[in-house]
Order: sequence, then structure tokens, then C-alpha cells
Amino acid sequence: MLVLLVLSPPRHVVLPSPRPVARMLFPDEAALRPERASRAQPADRSKQMVELMMALMERPPDEADGLLRSAADMLLEPFTASTLEPDSVLAAVGPDAPVADKLRAYREAMDERVASISPRKPAAGRALAAIRDFVTSRLEEVDSAA
Repeated sequence: MLVLLVLSPPRHVVLPSPRPVARMLFPDEAALRPERASRAQPADRSKQMVELMMALMERPPDEADGLLRSAADMLLEPFTASTLEPDSVLAAVGPDAPVADKLRAYREAMDERVASISPRKPAAGRALAAIRDFVTSRLEEVDSAA
């Protein structure tokens, strides 16, 4: 007696990620957190920062100003927000601190970040320094006008 066994490839079962399920359960998350309703979500801002860093690292330094100007609202948003994310460089001074205090805290934190970048990654250092210089110049303009 001859038995022929045919094996089919295994079928993969794709389970939905927990995030879409949460969206189905709570379609209006902004209503659950009204203090964040008008602000970009931290994940969105983080993604935007990564995209900006990558764009700054990939392009010549003379194109940095245009990229930074197009991202100015996102870069300056933590300085005008009524609440801060816990991992914000401004969390130590708080959202109600004067612009000069926020500027000092930002500059110190960004100087540390720029200094900590490996010399093997000069493009990352230039990109971060460009962001720091752009934000501090904008804040100095605001602080001197006040």
C-alpha cells in the first residue's frame, strides 16, 4: 500500500496589533486627554524630529536653514506649550518659566547632546548643532523683544 502525503506550506496568521484595537475602543483619544488635544502627540513629534534629523544629515549644510524654517513650529512648540512631556529638556524648569530660563535649560541640554555624539558621526553632530542654533536664535529674538 502506497500513501502519498502532500504537505502544504504553513499558513501565517496575522493578528491585529493592539494599537488599532485601542483605536476602535477609544476612537477619540483627544477627548480622554483634553490638555493634549491641540498639541502633536509625543510619538508624532518624535517621528518628526527623527525625519528632520535624517533630512539634515543627508543634505548639504547650506540647505539646513530651509529645512529648519519649515519645521519651526514643531521645534518651538515645547516653549509655548502649557504642559511638557516628562522627557522634555524643559521639564526641569517647567512650562511657566520665563523664556530666558527655558533658553538656558535648552542650550545646556543641547550642548551636552552635541558633545556626546561620536566623532564617527559628524553629520549627526552637525544636524543637532543646526537645530540647537536655530532654536536658540529664534528664542533670543523673542526674549530680546519682550
